[in-house]
Amino acid sequence: MNRKRILDLFKTFEKNEEWVNANYSELSKKYANKVIAVKDQKVILVKDNIDEILKELELKGESLENVYVTSILSEAIAFIL
Repeated sequence: MNRKRILDLFKTFEKNEEWVNANYSELSKKYANKVIAVKDQKVILVKDNIDEILKELELKGESLENVYVTSILSEAIAFIL
């Protein structure tokens, strides 16, 4: 993988991470205690655990390079943190 591709992947990851952080309150109301996959600043998949997310992404032929995966805590827990 060349340097430009690696930088592009980091930028994509960062954009999705920033989107999740900016929208965390709303996401925690909708997807509390779930694992989500985000692509292009949109939730594309919601499951109970990361294994289910990975299996579904593989079935869909989705590359992990383009997807940000994270757990969403309940709003109350997120507030305490």
